[in-house]
Amino acid sequence: MVRTYKRKTQDKYSKDDLEQALSNIRNKKMFIKYTAAHYHIPTRIIFHRLAGSRTGAGRCRKNILTNEDESYLVTTIILFQKWQCSISSSAVIGLAKPYMIQLGKPVALKSTLRDWSQGLMQLWSKEIKLAKTVKLEKGHYSGDFAKAGIYPYEPRGASNEKLLGPSSSNDESASVDDSAVIHKPVNRLTRSTSCEQLSAMGKLYKLLEIVFVNFLCLTTLNSS
Repeated sequence: MVRTYKRKTQDKYSKDDLEQALSNIRNKKMFIKYTAAHYHIPTRIIFHRLAGSRTGAGRCRKNILTNEDESYLVTTIILFQKWQCSISSSAVIGLAKPYMIQLGKPVALKSTLRDWSQGLMQLWSKEIKLAKTVKLEKGHYSGDFAKAGIYPYEPRGASNEKLLGPSSSNDESASVDDSAVIHKPVNRLTRSTSCEQLSAMGKLYKLLEIVFVNFLCLTTLNSS
C-alpha cells in the first residue's frame, strides 16, 4: 500500500501580528474583517482570542484540569446520571466552569469551553452519555385528536363578523325549520385507549354512586 504524505501547513502570521491585530480591534482602530484580511489571520481565531478561549493551541495542548480534578468532575456527572438527571454538553460546561474558577484555573468568564468539553466527551465516552434532543413531527400530536373524536377549533372557519356579531338564534328571519331533518348519531369505529379508560371510569363512578345511595336508604330504614 502506497503511503500518502500530507504536508503540514504553516501559519501566514506570527504571534506579534496576532497581538497587534487584537490590540487594534480592542482599541477600535480597525474592524475585525479588515484586520483578518490585512494580517492574514482567520476570523475564527480572532473571535476565539477575543472571547478568551485559546482553541488553536495544537494537538498536544495542556489540559486545564489535572487528572485528579477531571476524574472528580466525571464522577459528579455520573452521579447526576444515576439520579436520572439529563446531562447535555451545556450542563457539563455549566458544572465545569465554576469548578475551574474555584480551583484558580486560567479560565475567562466569557469562554465557551466547547473544544475542552468535546475532548472530555471523547475521553470519557463510555462513562458519560449525553442526552440528545429529538424533534417531534406534526403527525405525532395531531392524530390523537382524530382517534379520540376530538376536532380542535379551526379559526379560519369563522370570520370576524360571525364572531363579533349577534347570535343568529334570536333572529326569526334567519331561523330555519329543521323538523323534517332526521338526525342520526354517528358511531365512531375507532376510539383511543384514553377515551375508553375515561368511559370505563365514568361507568364505575356511576355504579359506586348507586351503591352508596342504596346503602344510605338501607341504613335509614333500619334506624327507623
